[in-house]
Amino acid sequence: MVCIRNYAESDAPAVARLRRRVFARTAHADDDSLADYLNEVFLRNPWYSDDLAPLVAETEGGEIVGFHGLIPRTMRLGDKDIRVAVGTQFIVNPDHRGMAGILLLRAFFNGPQDLSVTDISTPVVAKLWQRMGGKSMRLRRLHWTRPIRPVRYAASVAGASGLRRFAIRAVGPLLSLVDHLVVSAGSQYSISRPPTRLKDIEAELMAEKFSGLLPADILQPVYDREGLSWLFSQISRKENIKKTYKLAVVAAETDDLIGWFVLVVTGRVAEVVQIAAGPGHMRAVTNQLLSFASDLNCRAVSGRCDSHIIEELESPPAFFEQSDRYFLTRTKNPDIAAAIDSQRFFFTRLEGEWWMTF
Repeated sequence: MVCIRNYAESDAPAVARLRRRVFARTAHADDDSLADYLNEVFLRNPWYSDDLAPLVAETEGGEIVGFHGLIPRTMRLGDKDIRVAVGTQFIVNPDHRGMAGILLLRAFFNGPQDLSVTDISTPVVAKLWQRMGGKSMRLRRLHWTRPIRPVRYAASVAGASGLRRFAIRAVGPLLSLVDHLVVSAGSQYSISRPPTRLKDIEAELMAEKFSGLLPADILQPVYDREGLSWLFSQISRKENIKKTYKLAVVAAETDDLIGWFVLVVTGRVAEVVQIAAGPGHMRAVTNQLLSFASDLNCRAVSGRCDSHIIEELESPPAFFEQSDRYFLTRTKNPDIAAAIDSQRFFFTRLEGEWWMTF
């Protein structure tokens, strides 16, 4: 017999051992480090609530055989606050798969949240969600890449290892020259620099400006300085990230803020964490992002497809790949469901699981 209860700080060592058994890869050197991180993320995040907490599955003998992580977030639709449960780290002991997993997921869905979300789910978990009323968002399984230096980028992809890497380095100056010709004015790879400027933007100003940036009929996150600062501190710990940029885009003549982007650099590729723009300004903000990445000498920019940016990427030279991970939602609220189904849903990597370092 398995019972489901809220996760407690003392459960961390057992959950860490269970996770290491189920998942081969971890960013942590040992179970103690992983246990500390579990408590930091799930019990000491800025949004923690006793009634919307992570869950464990425990046998009558006291063995923890399952875990379901949960991060509470608040979103807004119109003038109504929406409680959101972001599910992550769904782990079940292989000897107890079946009922333990179903009970954990059922308990997760039966919480007080208005909306349940998971955005990097495995196919197995996706099937469970869909059997229990969840929906898959196909668009958000797509990831886009926009080459900035297409020749160097293609060469780096083709010669990722072995002797090819050394050969590509040897002809690097020649490839750079070809890139310069390819991205010349009039080319499909050229970047139009808009009449805007960039300014550093910190968490406090992002939180202040975001509430008026998007139309009210879009389901959107509610930000505050504490929550954004905590998220950015978590991102700084992710592997392979050289630097995080948080930049506001302002109109050159009026200095009015029209949007911003959050970008991380990994090697020679820039990854979009978030891009936000007021009505009618997405193209200018996107072009400013691409221009900035070009100035950083990045070979490409990539990100996850979100409805608010897809129109700016539909034409060449961006290309798309489907991830093997699923973006899933579940709600009984018809207004929330309608907003999601019509793609009026602003949910970026700051809202989901991407920032975590398990």
